[in-house]
Amino acid sequence: MFHELTIAEVRHETPDSVALSFAVPDELKDAFAWQPGQYLTLRAEVGGATSAGPIPSRRPPGRRLP
Repeated sequence: MFHELTIAEVRHETPDSVALSFAVPDELKDAFAWQPGQYLTLRAEVGGATSAGPIPSRRPPGRRLP
């Protein structure tokens, strides 16, 4: 199941990587609560082509995604 989210912040961690933060609507907060070892499948449409792939979800234990 995919949900359309807005990117709230992009942090450049290294020259080759970024950290993305998403604006999660209140009604989806529970669905996006952090779990240890969790991966999310990020799907994006760019220039008419759709691409998808797994990305790790990083958040200290016990802390919800904002």
